[in-house]
Amino acid sequence: MMHRFLLTLLLAMTAGLVPPVASAVELPTNYFGESAALLDVQDPVADDRGPGYYTYPLDKRIKRGTFDLKRFTVYEEDDMIVFTMQMREYIKTSWESGSRGSGEEQGFVANAFDIYIDIDRKRGSGWNKALPGRDLLFADGMGWEKMIIVTPLSQFRAYDIIKNKTEEIGFQDMVPDIIIPDYVEVQRDKIILRISKSLLGVKPASEWGFQCFVLGYSNVVSPNRLLNMDVKAFATPKDFGGGWDTYGDPPVIDMIVPGDIEDADRRQYELLKAYRSEPYRGEIEYAMIPFVYGREKPATTPGETPKQSTKLLTLPPAVLAQPVEDQPPSLILPSDVSPAAAKPPVAAPGARTGRSLTGATSTGVKKAATGTVSDSADAGFMPLGKAGSSNTGTKSGFLPIRKAVSGTGTTNPGSTATASDSFQPLKKKSGATTGFMPIRKATPSVGD
Repeated sequence: MMHRFLLTLLLAMTAGLVPPVASAVELPTNYFGESAALLDVQDPVADDRGPGYYTYPLDKRIKRGTFDLKRFTVYEEDDMIVFTMQMREYIKTSWESGSRGSGEEQGFVANAFDIYIDIDRKRGSGWNKALPGRDLLFADGMGWEKMIIVTPLSQFRAYDIIKNKTEEIGFQDMVPDIIIPDYVEVQRDKIILRISKSLLGVKPASEWGFQCFVLGYSNVVSPNRLLNMDVKAFATPKDFGGGWDTYGDPPVIDMIVPGDIEDADRRQYELLKAYRSEPYRGEIEYAMIPFVYGREKPATTPGETPKQSTKLLTLPPAVLAQPVEDQPPSLILPSDVSPAAAKPPVAAPGARTGRSLTGATSTGVKKAATGTVSDSADAGFMPLGKAGSSNTGTKSGFLPIRKAVSGTGTTNPGSTATASDSFQPLKKKSGATTGFMPIRKATPSVGD
């Protein structure tokens, strides 16, 4: 009976009545026009500790794993570019009371993300400082041309907050390069956002560099915070623990790092712990964070002459070591112009002039006669602003402001005052008739 069935089937297939079995599985139709991933990074599980010792907020509604990034993916979808952040825990869409809270309109309540994009992959080009409140710089002289800030706030509400943040000088120069998504999709443990390619200015390429910071969301804006949870010495219901009660702790709980997933958590800890927190923002030492790049590409084409950048970098150690009067008037370092900037070529470094260190950007913090330093919100580190160009070709920007050296009366960005140059009591000089003197217990004289 079996032989007769097989013979009948063979005759039917020969006659074309039964289609032959496909030799390979057909690929599904690509209805959305998705391309291969520009970047697909796996991140270790349970590395949501920042530099390795941060602790979660005390709010029991925030489960461990809420800020643990597992995978970060970037790909194209027709005229959109799609970013996917997959977390270890399901995305928290509401608090237990059922209310999403004030101004949380994007469908989640606890998470926040910063996505920085290095488009031109040129040393000395782009912003090399992260947003205010992150207290991080980017390594290897690289910078970002565009960044995406993802919070529970709607596009209009977030833009209104960012546009009105003026405590940090130079931040408003960054605002045109900040993208706020108008729609964010939550799928269980994933947050997906789509950005129009037109907002990036150029066609996405696989050699772009990316960095994704995982933050905790907090509807707080201050000189040292921008819609992110803070880091304290001891955790509170609204802040992380494990830091210092001074300035400079990076509030990044997780991020992507270059290389394989093996030992990636250790590399993250080493990168994020390379900072120093200080009572004065001008004395902070910032951790340096690298971008993660897709396809490898040489920094410059053989025979190509690098152009000049229109944005600032931190000063090199050789320049910082010079006295103030010997430093060059122009502090814009040579590199390549961002293709999105579309600005005309600028002159060679020797033919340019810039803002002097004794100008308005370097005199924001002066040491007083008594050795004190201003403790206002603007005193301390100023962001590296985007350099602008005038009709005469003059370049300008913002420099980091450090604590002045005692006795000089001028600000030296490459030196830090010693412990004895800090706050000291005013003592009465010998023979002087004015001044303050600490009250001490009198010493009995002989014969009393």
